Amino acid sequence: MFTCATAFAQKTIKMVSGAMEPTIHMQQEVRVNLLAYMFGTPARGDVVVFLIPSGTEFRMYRVVAVPGETISYDAHRQLSINNVRVSSVATGASPPPTWPNSKTYEEQLPGSSHLILLEPEQGVASTFPVLAKSGACVIGAGGFTCKVPTGQYFLMGDNREHAMDSRFLGFIPIENVSGRVSSGEGGSGTD
Repeated sequence: MFTCATAFAQKTIKMVSGAMEPTIHMQQEVRVNLLAYMFGTPARGDVVVFLIPSGTEFRMYRVVAVPGETISYDAHRQLSINNVRVSSVATGASPPPTWPNSKTYEEQLPGSSHLILLEPEQGVASTFPVLAKSGACVIGAGGFTCKVPTGQYFLMGDNREHAMDSRFLGFIPIENVSGRVSSGEGGSGTD
């Protein structure tokens, strides 16, 4: 997903996928604060770097729901947290050239605002097998509702149709989170 150059408290990462467009562009380098969660935990809206559950690669996605919260995603790609719909308003901005069929929306997570890409004609086409096996989710009618387990997070890419995120990977344990993307580079932290 990306390449790294290491330092003590920060790591520079090059994003090689489009999963975080329009926030973080393909080939964009971002700084990751490796000490961000030494004395705290990820907050909703943070963009984090993490080891996927299979342990084979690192990825970066946005924290959408934290432990104890209920997240729902329906067949119309409407996101809800704790039974409250998350607002997504079309911006009218042109999509990145690599995703010409996408539309840009401003998503208002509680406490965080950022841009996302959606492809209006594409519906949710998954049975979410990893979430179904978790025991924390109810899957049906093209969507799901999950209660995020203690010590785990639900992460999503900002390019919703082109991200293999928690919808497909399952919940991400805190011990798999390596750091937070610095503010000003697509992250929401205060680094």
